[in-house]
Amino acid sequence: MKKIVVVLLVLGLILSVVGTAFGEAALSKDILEDSPIEWTASYEGQTIDFDVAPQKINGITMFPLRAMLEEMGYAVKWDGASRSVEISKDAQWTKITIGENLYFKNKMAPTSLSHAPVLVENRTLVPAEFFPVILDKGLEIQKNHVAWYEEEYAIHSGKVKEITYGEKGEITVLIATDLENRDPDFDLVIHTSEESTIYNVALKEGEFIHCVCSPIMLLSIPGQTGGYILYK
Repeated sequence: MKKIVVVLLVLGLILSVVGTAFGEAALSKDILEDSPIEWTASYEGQTIDFDVAPQKINGITMFPLRAMLEEMGYAVKWDGASRSVEISKDAQWTKITIGENLYFKNKMAPTSLSHAPVLVENRTLVPAEFFPVILDKGLEIQKNHVAWYEEEYAIHSGKVKEITYGEKGEITVLIATDLENRDPDFDLVIHTSEESTIYNVALKEGEFIHCVCSPIMLLSIPGQTGGYILYK
């Protein structure tokens, strides 16, 4: 009788582990949308070879971490016990944990981005805005190619006041950068398009968003600039 009980307990444990493994695999498949995005990328003119393709996960465009960072000269250390990644280069440091939407920047209080880090094919993926917001990388986007640079960029935040859609995929977003001031001097027009912008937020009026933008701004009223990544 004791042998039967032991066998049943062992079988139950095995089934539990297998069930958990398959459950996690199913969850990973559920959050992936369609097929991997056919992005290409470069850093200071050098092509980045992805070890896993960028993905759209829960509507958010995510890029593989290690391939990008190693091309940029960062040390990347994976800790399997805590499911975390430690990233460093000179004075820069950050640590991220799979499933936690908390991103550290040089020991400062953590900030949230559009999505927590995830594992796909045993590779860590992070939302596109991680590289400019946390690592201060400038960028340009053209036809699914992201060119990263050690150059300036700008981040603007505000509440969406108006969205205008063009005939060729252009989307113009008017945001209020000062929510308590109705003066148009505190508004900003952000020009985006399907070919040059990553939309990591569902655009709608009244939504508070952030935008990784070109550092160049037209001195009009309101001011105008180009947007590369929109996120919440």
